[in-house]
Amino acid sequence: EANGGSSAGGIRLSVPILTDGRHSLAAHGRDKAGNRSLPAALSLNLDTHPPTTTLTITSFLAASGYYTTALAGQLRAEDQMAGVAATRLRIDGGAWQPTSAFNLATDGDYRVEYTSTDVAGNEEAIHDQRFLVDVTPPAAPLAPSLEPAGWTANNHFILSWQNPADFSGIQAANVFVGSHPPGPGDGIRYSLADPGAPSGEITGLTAPGEGQWPVWLWLTDGAGNASLASAVLLGVLRHDATPPQVSVQPVGPAGNAGWFIGPVEATLRLSDLGSGPDRLHYRLDGATWQQSAAPTVTLTIASPGKHVLDYYGQDVAGHITGPFLETVRVDPDPPGHPLALAVQPAGWVNTSQFTMTWRNPLDVSGVVLAYLSLTPPSEPRAGQILPAADLTATIQAPSEGVHDLYVWLEDAAGNVDAAQAAIISQALRYDATPPVTTATYSSQPNAAGWFRSSVVVSLAAEDALAGVERTTWQLDGQPPAASAWAFVEGDGVHELVVQSSDRAGNMEESQALPIRIDTLAPTAALTALPVDSASRSVRVRWAGQDPEPSGDGIRLAGDPASPQPASSGVASYNLRVRQGVNG
Repeated sequence: EANGGSSAGGIRLSVPILTDGRHSLAAHGRDKAGNRSLPAALSLNLDTHPPTTTLTITSFLAASGYYTTALAGQLRAEDQMAGVAATRLRIDGGAWQPTSAFNLATDGDYRVEYTSTDVAGNEEAIHDQRFLVDVTPPAAPLAPSLEPAGWTANNHFILSWQNPADFSGIQAANVFVGSHPPGPGDGIRYSLADPGAPSGEITGLTAPGEGQWPVWLWLTDGAGNASLASAVLLGVLRHDATPPQVSVQPVGPAGNAGWFIGPVEATLRLSDLGSGPDRLHYRLDGATWQQSAAPTVTLTIASPGKHVLDYYGQDVAGHITGPFLETVRVDPDPPGHPLALAVQPAGWVNTSQFTMTWRNPLDVSGVVLAYLSLTPPSEPRAGQILPAADLTATIQAPSEGVHDLYVWLEDAAGNVDAAQAAIISQALRYDATPPVTTATYSSQPNAAGWFRSSVVVSLAAEDALAGVERTTWQLDGQPPAASAWAFVEGDGVHELVVQSSDRAGNMEESQALPIRIDTLAPTAALTALPVDSASRSVRVRWAGQDPEPSGDGIRLAGDPASPQPASSGVASYNLRVRQGVNG
């Protein structure tokens, strides 16, 4: 019997154990005479799967594929059955080592192999991984040179050098122009076309301005290592080419986004510390070029729109600065009112959510903002702000009732005028309160709530805002009707269900009005007295009943399985005794 389950018999048995795990086998023998031996038990443990080894690297791997700090690796083996017996590794084809951790601290291209064996003797396939480690930044560039080494009017310099040996090769050169580079990542990085080349060159290097500028050079290897300790001072960039200075200063009432909201005085100025200013050249909006020997010229620009002022300056030595372009934007007027302003839904609603749409009018600087208010605006920016480009907005009424809508615009220059507001009277109509229905009766019931005749029920619904749309009633489960009154007849208990709705879609909770009608008088019976009696005390008996109309009676619509009484029942008796036959 295997694992307490299937069993077999015979003189010689082969019991297959197919799955990993702990198995039990029980057996006994029996001879031909029927004698049975004591049972024998055997435990069998089967593990056919090797362990699994995971390598975890805690060191930083650069985007270059190199580890730029010492590589620390940790092996972890797991086996679900027999358990891990041993983990081993070797580096670069060396001897296998029984260890689960290793460290690669020097530059190199490493091959790491590792595997684990479990207690059952299963060994997993050997893992084979490659690691590139470069923790050493490049040395200083060799034989650096700078051309030209002296002063030049042409701001163009060439740097050249010899590359030092490096494990990952020289990938880039770093150039910093100034007193000293703050850090290895500062300066301009120049990628080299051939990282393995013995030398490097940078052409087109320029000084940031006139004067003398120290230039520094250090290298970055293929792993991304760089160090300021290897930076060298190549020399000094010397540049001198002094053109005149020319500028324009527009002055006027400033708006937003670079716009002016009134006339602009644009002043052109030309200066030169060397040979001195000679001529100012300028033109407005593509007209004919004008020139002036005066170092300062002032132009008045007042018309709305975008204006282009072209200008350049020339000194006595013939150096020219420019041409330059200055855009002067003038918009003195606020936008007109919004076009095609509309609100949907246009009638009464019971949810406070409306959609407003509009179109922006033409404007010199362009419409950028819309203002929304439900009350007359007290100042130009006294409303809810909306992006004008949306052309639509979702708005809510602050309370139930009718609200006017005011919408006005602001342009990019900052011009805004609430007097340009578009107005929709009674734009938002919000009513979340259902109507209230009141029932009055053509006659009044008695103190027990019963009517003694048919009843006309008058229904009056009121709604303070949207107004009543419809009143419906349903009598005793019959089809509903829509009218302002209901006629109820027939003895019994009736149920009149009343409900009203308003024009905003609010529906009143239904009212169930019980109406009890009993039109039949009760009857009384008196037991006959003896013809002759010798006693002055006479016992009298009487009884009464309140008749019900023929049929099964009235059933309430809310519970059609339960018949209701069709009469009000006897409430009291009136007894009168007369003396004598005619007394």
